Amino acid sequence: MPWKVQRVGDKYAVVKKSDGSTVATHPNAAAARNQVKALYAAKDKTDRKRTGVTPNYAIAARRRAKKYRDSMSNYENDDKAN
Repeated sequence: MPWKVQRVGDKYAVVKKSDGSTVATHPNAAAARNQVKALYAAKDKTDRKRTGVTPNYAIAARRRAKKYRDSMSNYENDDKAN
């Protein structure tokens, strides 16, 4: 995990774990935790763009859509044959 929340005096800092540098300070721990969550979400999004990895839920949705299209085309073909 590259970031952590650390108390500094009466404020809470978001700190990089790798070098100890302060990213930002917040008046309360909840705000600092929310920033850490946002940083991880942004990192995850850029990692997916960089690697081209598609999340499993998107793959499953594509498979369901294809299965539905295939079943509908079979239904239409049966209808034309009769």
